[in-house]
Amino acid sequence: MLQADRAFVRAAARADKAALEKLLDSDFTWTDSDGKTLTKADVLRDPPKLAIVNQSEAQLKQYAYGELGDVQANLGRTHVLRVWAKRPAGWTAMVYQEVLSLDAPPSFAPGAGNDCENPCKTVPYQPKNEAERQVVTAYSKLETAAMAHNSAVFSTLVADEFVAASSNSNKLYDKRGRMEDFDHSKMAGVAPTPLLAARMFDFGDVVLMTSEHQPDRGKPLHVTRVWVKRDGSWMETLSYQTSVAAGPATPQGPLPLATQMRQPLLTEDTVKISEHVWAILGFPNIAIIVGDRATLVVDTGLGPRNGATVARVAARLSKGPKLFLTTTHFHPEHAGGEPGFPAGTILIRNTVQQQEMEQHGLEIVERFRNMSAQNAELLKDLHLRTPDILFQDQAKLDLGGGVTARLLWLGAGHTKGDELTFVEPDRTLVSGDIVQNKVVPGIAADGGTSSSWIAVLDKLAALNVRYVLPDHSPAGDGSLIASERSFLSDVQARALALQRQGTSAEDAGRELSLELKNKYADWPSTNVTGLVQRIYAEAH
Repeated sequence: MLQADRAFVRAAARADKAALEKLLDSDFTWTDSDGKTLTKADVLRDPPKLAIVNQSEAQLKQYAYGELGDVQANLGRTHVLRVWAKRPAGWTAMVYQEVLSLDAPPSFAPGAGNDCENPCKTVPYQPKNEAERQVVTAYSKLETAAMAHNSAVFSTLVADEFVAASSNSNKLYDKRGRMEDFDHSKMAGVAPTPLLAARMFDFGDVVLMTSEHQPDRGKPLHVTRVWVKRDGSWMETLSYQTSVAAGPATPQGPLPLATQMRQPLLTEDTVKISEHVWAILGFPNIAIIVGDRATLVVDTGLGPRNGATVARVAARLSKGPKLFLTTTHFHPEHAGGEPGFPAGTILIRNTVQQQEMEQHGLEIVERFRNMSAQNAELLKDLHLRTPDILFQDQAKLDLGGGVTARLLWLGAGHTKGDELTFVEPDRTLVSGDIVQNKVVPGIAADGGTSSSWIAVLDKLAALNVRYVLPDHSPAGDGSLIASERSFLSDVQARALALQRQGTSAEDAGRELSLELKNKYADWPSTNVTGLVQRIYAEAH
C-alpha cells in the first residue's frame, strides 16, 4: 500500500495521467479543500494539484485493515486522507480528500441546541447487507453518544487510532481529545449534522463510508469514514469532514409543500445531488444535469421570473452551449417558467403530458393565479409554447462526457403524463411527484390511479437507482422507491379491505391516517383522507 501511495503522490505531482490511470480505483473520488469532488474520469481529464506536494514536510500515519488501508498526511492546517483498496491487480486509490482546518475556534456550532432525529434515530440509507446494517447502527449510536456528551459510550464506538479532521474546527481531534471535550462540556448542545446521502464499500471486517451532510447553519459537508470490526463490534477509525464551499448555507431539503407554495420565488443557490446533477431547492426542486456538450434542466419554477433564475444558474454550471428543458408534469410550478428561458432552448416533453397541457393547462394556471397576488403577478400574461421535441415512451439525450439522460414516461401516477429523468452514469433519478421522501402521494383530479402509480414504481425498481431528487421533498437514495411503493400499497390494501367491510371513505380515511402514524412514525404527516377517497372511487 505504501509503495502505491508514494507512486500516486509522484504521479499526481507530475500530472501523469497514464500512471494515475493504473492507480485509481473505478470508484475513486478526489475532494479538494473547497469540497469539490471529482471522479476518476474528471481527474484523468484534468489532474488537480496536491495540497501537500512534499510529503517529507508532513507528518504521516498509515493504517492497514486487511483489504483496506489509509494514509494520513498533516501539515499545519492542511490534512489529507488517502484511502486504498486491495484489488486482484494490486492496491488502488479509493479516496483522496483534503481538509483545511480553521485558524481560530469556530464562531458558531452547527446544530447547536437541536434535537438529533437524523442520524441518531433514523438514517436515510438502505443497507445492502448485514455488515452495512451493523455499521448504520453503530453510526447512529456514536452520534447519539456525541449528542449526549457520553464519553463512556463514545469510547466503545471509536478505535484507539481514531482521528477527526473538519473544516469547521481548528483542532485535529484524537480519541482522548474528543472525549475530554465531552467531559468538559465544551461542545454543549451540538447536534450531529443530518445525513443526506451515503455510499458504503464493504471489505469484510472493514467498511468505507462516504456521505453528504447539511448542518442547520453553515455549508454542506462531504465526509469520509472508515469502520472496522473488532471483537464483534464496529468502530470508527477516522472522520474527515470537508465543507463544500459552493454549497448553499441553508438547510438541505425544501420547506414543507404548504410553505413552499407561500414562498414561490426560487434562489440561485444550488446543492450537488450527484457527480453531474445539481438542484435548486424550492417550489419545486429544479434539477440541472451537466454534460460536456449540453445541459438539461428539469422543471422551471412558477412563471417566467423563476424560469429566468433557473436559466441563469444553468448557464453558470454549463460546460457546453446547448440547453435542453423538460418538465416532470404540466402544473404551473413545473412548466410555467418556460418563457423565462433563453431563445434556442430545446423544449422536450412526452406526448401524454403535452395533451394534458393542451386540455387543462390554462385551467390550472388560472387556479394558481387565484391563490395569491404574488402568483397572479408571476403568471401574468403567461403564454406557453409547443415543445420542439415530443416523445412517446422514452427519449435519450447524450449530454457529452459520458453523461446521458433518459426521459421516461412509464404510466400515470400523480398526473397522466408524469415524466421521470434517469441520469447515467450517476444513476440519479429526477422523480417528480412519483417518488417523494416521506410525503403522502397525491393523485391529481384527472391523474392516474393508485394501481397505475404502483405499476410505475415497479418499473423504476429495475433501474438500480442510487440517488433520487423528488420535486417537493428532500433528496435521498434509491431506497425511496421501495418506501414509496410500500406506503402506497399499504394504503391501497387497507382501504380496499375497509371498503369491503362497508366502511365509508370518510371514516376509512380518518382511521387509516391514525393507523399509519404508528407504522410511519417518522413521516411528517400521514393524512391519507384524499388518497383513500381516490382508491374508493377506483374500485367503483
